[in-house]
Amino acid sequence: MENATIVYSRKDGSDLLELLKAMWRQKLFILLITMLTVVFGFIYILIAKPRYEALAYLAPAHVGDIAAFNSVMISNDKDNLIPPFTIESVYELLMNEVESTKRTFFNEVYLPTLPASYRQKKSRAQLYKQFDQHFKITKLSSQTRQKIKIVAKANNKEQAAEWINRYIDLVRQKTTKDVLEITEDHRDAVVKILRKEIDMAREVTKQHRNDRLVQLNEALNIAQKIGLKHQTYTTAANMPIEVTAANEPSLLYRRGSIALEAEIQNIKIRKSNEAFVPNLRKLQSQYNFYKNIKLDPGVGKVFSMDGKVEISDVPISPNKGLILTLSFAMGLLLGSFLALLRIFRSMVYLSTQ
Repeated sequence: MENATIVYSRKDGSDLLELLKAMWRQKLFILLITMLTVVFGFIYILIAKPRYEALAYLAPAHVGDIAAFNSVMISNDKDNLIPPFTIESVYELLMNEVESTKRTFFNEVYLPTLPASYRQKKSRAQLYKQFDQHFKITKLSSQTRQKIKIVAKANNKEQAAEWINRYIDLVRQKTTKDVLEITEDHRDAVVKILRKEIDMAREVTKQHRNDRLVQLNEALNIAQKIGLKHQTYTTAANMPIEVTAANEPSLLYRRGSIALEAEIQNIKIRKSNEAFVPNLRKLQSQYNFYKNIKLDPGVGKVFSMDGKVEISDVPISPNKGLILTLSFAMGLLLGSFLALLRIFRSMVYLSTQ
């Protein structure tokens, strides 16, 4: 190539013009460097593995999907002792599982696809960083709608789609499991409380029975001492004394010894206090209902799909147009820089002659 020289002329101020002329004389050199970088870019395009992208959006579950979980927790008497799930509470569970499931997916799905020799060369942190570049999760939020964007990139579109579907299945399983575990925890707590209420109600009734016997025996003792065998009546309203005595233990003796002895004997031979326990049947019904609650994992849904899984028909990388454009720009800059070095080297050489 033709060597470049610059002749300085301080009188006419043509330094810049001379530099441009020298650069123009280096045009073939610059073009050669540019063509070389473009060739390297083209070679990269040929040897680089194409990557395809699969995309899916997860949205909060619908009201009907959540209601399916809640419906099995409402007893016949309509008393809901277990807090119902809401769209917000289930979506919060989903959000928590989205990130934790990514680590599970990395261990169970992504790592087995890598050659053993390749896994041995890199640390687990490096492998996860590489995985994180190929599998992205973004939480999107707006005033009207929330959703989760999942993007998987793989060497072929079938694998990208399989990754998306398997990840969504894992998220569904883990979030549904959370719903079931929360329900079981609430159920166990409610059953424990109801069991305690039933036992307390029975114990209270038992104590009332004992107290009643004490009151009746004392009243019987009084009635026998005063010789009162039959009940007396009030003179004001001409009503049986039982109406007043039922709430006034101190007047029980006025029922007479015959009636008192009959009631005492009846209480003593009573085999069970069940019929006298307040609200026992309702408590037992609730206890049996909640104790036997069993949730079917397929009864409801923990999220909804916002559209179908989208799969790119053409590779998203390498971006041929972008790579060739960058190769050309970098070649032009590199060629110009090297041409300048050649020019200044020539200047230094001439100045020493």
